[in-house]
Amino acid sequence: MTAGQNVSLRTKIRQQQPIISAMMRFPDPGIAELLAVLGFDVIVIDNEHMPFNDETIANIARACAAHGVACMIRPTDHNPRQIGRYLDMGMVGILAAHVDTAEQARSIVSAVKYPPFGRRGMMPLSRAATFGMGAPTDEYAARANDETLVICMCESRTGVENIDGILAVEGVDGVAVGPSDIANSYGMPGKTTDPKIVEIISTLEGKIFASGKLASALPKNHDEAVRAIENGYGWINAASDLSLIVESAKRLSPRDLGKLKLGTWGGQ
Repeated sequence: MTAGQNVSLRTKIRQQQPIISAMMRFPDPGIAELLAVLGFDVIVIDNEHMPFNDETIANIARACAAHGVACMIRPTDHNPRQIGRYLDMGMVGILAAHVDTAEQARSIVSAVKYPPFGRRGMMPLSRAATFGMGAPTDEYAARANDETLVICMCESRTGVENIDGILAVEGVDGVAVGPSDIANSYGMPGKTTDPKIVEIISTLEGKIFASGKLASALPKNHDEAVRAIENGYGWINAASDLSLIVESAKRLSPRDLGKLKLGTWGGQ
């Protein structure tokens, strides 16, 4: 864990507490700080789809840590060197997109963990290692191996077919299901509520639960989030900065307000 950071996602998992996450789509540390203040357990940077550079990612990690909130990232790919750089910046885990095979899952775990469990390169002066002024390097490495999380995303027909092998990989902490990409991979773009896709996802989630790994949920509101937690989902993808802005604007309906005719003040 990084300097100033208090939240241990590993502890929450061990204590069987749900992890409440928010996805960052906009590359602005100020938004990360706002999400941290709002009370999310972890902010996940969506670097797969959005234009985050390394400096912004490092500053987002600092903004989260200043408020005791964990920070993870969804990288553009599974490049082990880039994964190591993100972890050195202070990420406490990786949300790995498009994990299709057990071999890919093992490679990702290896990139996240220090030897003997992986091949992550050691930089004892990194921000994650408190710039060399924290615990001795061996203690830091052991703690990092314990604390860092690997969440794999199942987002394709191939991933669905190989889910048993992925779940069996030691070091994979959970699997998140990507409904939009799964529907797309079956030639049904946008059809996430089609009975066939719903059945596929239900089968996937059943296997995730049976494996004892974290299962993720994508609730649309507070009540759905509560039901997901009551049903055992350990990772609640509660919101994103984009969704919060859009939903707030929809409730206000600024276009409709702008079409109204001004009335006459009637006093108080």
